[in-house]
Amino acid sequence: MLDADVHQGVGYKDGPAATTASSSRTTASVATRRRHNGVDATKGVAIVAVVAIHASFTGVRGMSHMTLVAFAGLSLAVPVFMVLSGVLAGEELTRRGPVAIGRRVARLLPLYVLWTGIYVVLSDLSGGSDLAKLRGFSALGVLVFGGAWYHLYFLPALMQLLLVLPLLMVLARSRALARAGLVAGAVFLALGPVLSGSTGFDSHGRHHHLLVAVFTSSYLFVWLPYGLVAAAIVAGTLQVRRPALWLAAGVTVFTLEAFEALALHAPSTTSYARGGLLLAAVGAFALAQRWASPPRWIVGLGRYSLGVFLLHPVLLWALRPVIPSPMPLWLFPILIAGIVVLSAGVAAGVRRTPGRFLFDYRLPQRSSLYRAARAHNGTAPS
Repeated sequence: MLDADVHQGVGYKDGPAATTASSSRTTASVATRRRHNGVDATKGVAIVAVVAIHASFTGVRGMSHMTLVAFAGLSLAVPVFMVLSGVLAGEELTRRGPVAIGRRVARLLPLYVLWTGIYVVLSDLSGGSDLAKLRGFSALGVLVFGGAWYHLYFLPALMQLLLVLPLLMVLARSRALARAGLVAGAVFLALGPVLSGSTGFDSHGRHHHLLVAVFTSSYLFVWLPYGLVAAAIVAGTLQVRRPALWLAAGVTVFTLEAFEALALHAPSTTSYARGGLLLAAVGAFALAQRWASPPRWIVGLGRYSLGVFLLHPVLLWALRPVIPSPMPLWLFPILIAGIVVLSAGVAAGVRRTPGRFLFDYRLPQRSSLYRAARAHNGTAPS
């Protein structure tokens, strides 16, 4: 809109210099749009992986231990979301200051409260194991740390990370600190299976619950290395020149960690405390930036990934009585595709209705007339 105002006479100047400046802005705009398309497409791929993980909870017939370890690679989706969220928030923080963090938290908090209420009601209606799991959490665990349903931990974890991101941005300005933080973070996460696991299935062989909590996905500790990496990417102190190598190294390390976690019976709540996931997430993000021409449908899916994330467990719950357990392997991709399409369709269908607040609680933006007036006065943000 601001570009249109400029061309209609607000500060517009003819001549070669103006043409060159306009051409530079156009080139930068195209590059930015391509980068955002790659990021949105990566979000689309990641949300499909998240749905696949949750759809597999009923069990899939014919999965061997090797298949389970390979399937665990889908866990990369959540760390990728964390790095993406951290980078996008860090870029906005650089442009707009602390108000950017406030806006993002103010967008996520009402969604978290609303969907926590929805899933508490769903647990009560469902009864059985769902209600038993809910009652196994304290009120603090349900209200603050996402205990109402198996996926809600992500939102409070993300909000915790956003609140400390300004501090991480300061630390990441130093190249030495950024690199040291990456190494220390990878080592810390690699200790997850060892320090949170046990030598047997009985609880007596497990480490102290406070030590296990350090590596639990609901809390900030696990996600701090991802936030520092995101801050370093924004600050330019971490440059990923060979993203495929980062991704391959991360997947290799994570595979070894997955076997280690199986042997030590590490609790599922610590499944993101893996050093390989940090390395792989960095590589995946860098590849996302270079994905110049992704399919339009996967870009569109990425833009509704939050809606899919919030809604898909409701659909899986509704289908639970008719899904065989364990389900045949041929049914698995059909179920994933159906859940993703239906969730995205609902999120897209309500975006221009009051129902949009179920999936997107953005604070109201300044009107285009206000922005045009500021542009005319020379005070528009760059």
